[in-house]
Order: sequence, then structure tokens, then C-alpha cells
Amino acid sequence: MKKILALLYLALCTSASAQGVYGGAATIFGSVTTQYFVTSANGTYTPNANLLYAIVECIGQGGGGGGAAASSTGVSSGGGGGSGGYSRVRLTAAQIGASQATTNTAAANGGATGANNGTAGNDTSLGTLCVGKGGSPGIGAATTADGAGGAGGVAGTGDFVPVGAPGGRGEGATVTTVLTATGYGGQGPYGGGAIGVQGAASAVNGNAGVACGGGGSGGQSSGSASTASGGAGGNGCIMITEYNSR
Repeated sequence: MKKILALLYLALCTSASAQGVYGGAATIFGSVTTQYFVTSANGTYTPNANLLYAIVECIGQGGGGGGAAASSTGVSSGGGGGSGGYSRVRLTAAQIGASQATTNTAAANGGATGANNGTAGNDTSLGTLCVGKGGSPGIGAATTADGAGGAGGVAGTGDFVPVGAPGGRGEGATVTTVLTATGYGGQGPYGGGAIGVQGAASAVNGNAGVACGGGGSGGQSSGSASTASGGAGGNGCIMITEYNSR
């Protein structure tokens, strides 16, 4: 029995036959725990007392959708906000230290009623070690005009930093007999982008994006003397998976 256990230990500890996360030499850990920061509030991350290393994911906030001016004889459609960028990083217990600040502020506002742009999404971060960048806002639409979609969040800070998805362009028209939709919100890495809205002889406000990092959709005024606002962007997220010695 002792011989079998010794052989098993050697097999597990040989880097040629056992690879850890991201291809590094094998690390034997005793437990895996998680911590999530997904609400619009700053805070503090205190790691597990037995932490070896952690995989941290940060997703920036989505951008707000654009508003729409009144369009009695046509259609005004705001653009959708871009989604937040995604960042992932592997951090050792030494790199994290005793604690790290988490930044995840209130979601970005959609454009106010009328031809007003949405608000850019804020960055979401764990100290300076992991930063997910916020999405750009959707553009407000003038009377019978289109509003451009916002760009996705740019590359942030981490080992793997793909950019966010752009929001869609709103579809305006100079007549009311054509059905068009507003710009959709960009989809975050886990979805959450808002769908566009469509009115008929009415003004319709855009939909809000949801976590993690979905963009808000644009508002629309179709054959209406009323204006519309854009939808808010979705909250950012910080997700931490901890690999512990016990």
C-alpha cells in the first residue's frame, strides 16, 4: 500500500504528467471557493486565509442607450450602448496581499429624453490588478434620424482582455408607415444586452441592460410629439475563484 501511495504522489507531482490551470506545474489544493461583487457598490475583497492563487474576472459596465427627439412625421431611434470589456487574470496570494479594493459603481444612465447621448459605462476593477473597461454610450437621435451605437469597452488590465461588443444603430425614418427599431445594447460575455424597442404613434423609452456589462437600448419616438429616453447600462461584475491549500 505504501508503495502504491508513493507512486501516486510522484505521478501527481511530475510536471510532465500533471498540469495546473493555464498549463503551469501542478498545484495540489484542498478547496475551491468563490466571491462575487455584482451590485453597484464599491467594497473590499479579503481573500481566503488559505489562498494559493485566484482567477479573477472583471467585466466593465455597459453603456447607456441614446434618447430620441420627438418625431411627429417620422421615426427617431437612439443607438444602443456598448457592452463592458472582459478581463481575466491569475493572481497569487502574494500579489493580492491582505485585501484589495473592489470598484463597481452605479450603472450608467441612458440618455435623457430627447436627442441626448447615453452615459459611458464605468470601469470595474480589483485594485489595479484586474480592470474591465466600461462600454461607450449610444448616441441620441434627432428628429427622423438614426442614433449610432456605442463601441464596446476597450482592452483592460489582465492576462486575457477581449474588448466588449458594440451596441446597434437605431433606425430612423422620414415617414411613419415604416416600422423600425432602436439600437440594441451590446451583449456582455454572459449576455445581458437590452433588446431594441419599437413604437407606433408613440414614444417608447429604451430598455436597461443587465449584469454583467450589457448595454442599454435606445429610445424611440414614432409619429409622436413626445420624446423618449435611452435605457441604462448593466452593472459590471467581479468574480473571483479561489484555489486554497485546504
